[in-house]
Amino acid sequence: MSYFGKKLPTQMLNIIDVDGIERGIHYFEAPEQKNCGYPPLIILCGTAQSIQTWAQHVKQFSRERRVIIPELRCQGSTELLSHYGNLQQQISDIRAFLLRKNIYKVDIAGFSFGGRVGIGLAAEYPSMVNKLSVTGVPLVRPVLGKLILQSWKDGLESRNLKATAWSCIINGCSGAFLAKYERSIPALVNAVIESNDMSRMRDLIAHATNLNDECTTHVHAPRVQCPTQIIAASEDRLAGQQSEKALADVIRGSRYDEILQCGHMSPFERPIEW
Repeated sequence: MSYFGKKLPTQMLNIIDVDGIERGIHYFEAPEQKNCGYPPLIILCGTAQSIQTWAQHVKQFSRERRVIIPELRCQGSTELLSHYGNLQQQISDIRAFLLRKNIYKVDIAGFSFGGRVGIGLAAEYPSMVNKLSVTGVPLVRPVLGKLILQSWKDGLESRNLKATAWSCIINGCSGAFLAKYERSIPALVNAVIESNDMSRMRDLIAHATNLNDECTTHVHAPRVQCPTQIIAASEDRLAGQQSEKALADVIRGSRYDEILQCGHMSPFERPIEW
């Protein structure tokens, strides 16, 4: 059993990696419902997440549509070379994955780093993205968020995945959530450890803290044309509620929703409201 719910069955799909060799993208897929009329929903995971992180959400999402959760380069069991995990390459990877599956139009729900990938895909390949929803994505990361990410990077460079996992949970959740579920926090920490390879997570954090990649979201956001929802949380230490609002301001016609008294991990802290 996954801590987040019943463990999801997974599979691999090969795409051509940057060195010309085929390697696998690890993913989950819930089959398409008959005559649903909706494009597939693609869920793009955040930095320390894996497919199993989203297990509790799949039943609800898959009632009316096909749902696919790929693990990005550097995440989970995806085999793509991790030292090429910059944001631009992640966008190319997801496009190649979709095309390999003969999927040409999708809805995207992206969380944190996955949201940045979703914004990039919508900006660079507008015909592919029907609707976009992103959670925990800043237009420009605030200082506190940068410092937290730097602490993760330093922890992983010191080969201390456990300390980094603790920091992910403590800084990702609100104080009220941590107090209410104090006894469950070690299980959440272990779930992060079990679903991540230290060296690949280190590479992803290195790319996430790269100033060139940070600027890319700022460039991509004004180019997004599809209907877009921005979900923010009032106690988001990583993205910062004001910077999430700033993201909504530069995506023309976007809808801004805020979850009060909630941290960065709002889909898991407050799943019903999310």
